Amino acid sequence: MVIQIAPALAIVLLLLTALMSGALGAFVAWWISGREMRRARHELNEVRTVRESALSLRRQAMEERDQTAQDCTRLQSETQVLRRQLDQAQAAVRASETREDRLRTLANFSDQISQAVERSAPGERARELEKLRLRYKDAWPIADKELAACMERAVVELEGLSASVR
Repeated sequence: MVIQIAPALAIVLLLLTALMSGALGAFVAWWISGREMRRARHELNEVRTVRESALSLRRQAMEERDQTAQDCTRLQSETQVLRRQLDQAQAAVRASETREDRLRTLANFSDQISQAVERSAPGERARELEKLRLRYKDAWPIADKELAACMERAVVELEGLSASVR
């Protein structure tokens, strides 16, 4: 009988081994696929993180663009205000009523003439002087020829002064 049990035991052992190897194979496949799934989830999380960072940077760039557009609009508005103020500052100067005001106006007129001569190129000087002459025509009426003669006398006086200093 021992001989008869041995073949039956061998068959049972073979069946158990087959079941175990199938289960072991399934377990190994499950374990490997689980590892791959974890790796895939990890990579997916990294992709999501990168995507969120990119979206955040895009939102930030769009906010900066909007802020820049607002700044440009504000600066354009401020420029228009300053141009209006400059135009008003360059408006005609009215005649003064008191002696002190007339002297102050004359001092301003002469100061602006000297600034115009100093900062403008020789070809532009005549145009700058004409602008000033027209601006001050009510306060200090002076003809073109008179202003030109005055400027020539000033140049001659300066040349004489510089010659005496040398």
